[in-house]
Amino acid sequence: MTLCECQDFHGEPLLQTHGPLMGGRHLWRALGYPTAQAFSKAVERNTVPIATFRIPHRRGRFALTNDVVQWLHLASGRSNHAPS
Repeated sequence: MTLCECQDFHGEPLLQTHGPLMGGRHLWRALGYPTAQAFSKAVERNTVPIATFRIPHRRGRFALTNDVVQWLHLASGRSNHAPS
């Protein structure tokens, strides 16, 4: 799947809203976690479905918005056909 295909799915609105990085509530909600604690536990267990990272002198974890978009595309089951 190309970045262009992902952006056709949901990428453009997410990129416009969040920029290249997502963090905090926006990140864990986009990944389907009901609470920050659930997301923290998934990080602890290394079960978050995309790569997350820390930024020096910033709280919390971050992910590339494009990684979130790609994961949403794959998780939706639409990876083999056009979005409806």
